[in-house]
Amino acid sequence: MFGEDLVEILPQNTNAKNKNKLSYYYLHKVTKNSIMHSYCCIKNLYIFMLICHTLVICVTFECLEASQQNFFFNIFKGEPCSKCEEGWEHHGGKCYYFSTNKSSWTKSRDDCRAKGGDLVKIDSREEQEFLRKEVRRIMKDHEDKFWIGLTDSAEQGRWLWVDGSPLNESLSYWNYKEPDNWREDDCVMMGDKGDRYQKSWSDTSCKVSRRSICEKPAAK
Repeated sequence: MFGEDLVEILPQNTNAKNKNKLSYYYLHKVTKNSIMHSYCCIKNLYIFMLICHTLVICVTFECLEASQQNFFFNIFKGEPCSKCEEGWEHHGGKCYYFSTNKSSWTKSRDDCRAKGGDLVKIDSREEQEFLRKEVRRIMKDHEDKFWIGLTDSAEQGRWLWVDGSPLNESLSYWNYKEPDNWREDDCVMMGDKGDRYQKSWSDTSCKVSRRSICEKPAAK
């Protein structure tokens, strides 16, 4: 509605001067309304695009490996990027290696040492939860468990980590009825495919072949 169309809708007794003023007024009003409508459409489009991008980011993040998620967490928190070698997972300033081959507890520890680390020592509830989730994700079946650096081979019932420190009972995550010391079970493994809780440790013979978790500090 512009120009002559606007003039036609004006009252017939309106003089030429007032007609020009009213014509300009209606033209300005129509233009303003058109701009506001366009602005609202663009605004709604941006909001819709933002929601879509947020959903894509959330879905993508859920599909990332734990090491990739931690990389983004470190960026958001402003923490310096620590480095782990290829094949190792970074978490909390440490690097973790989840072996694909199976060996005895002693052989697994030797392999970890050869890589510059040792069998993992679990120092916190948060670390246990991280490892439990990772192990549960990569386990192939119920028996596909992982050695950790805990043993009572030196003295029965006295559980020691590979660095010689005793197990803190407040930070122990034994499975139901474990440890049972059946058949001289002196070494500890973790993993339970169906377990949704943190208690995932069990003792077994150190000679059994299992996968393992190695640990070493992340490079800075």
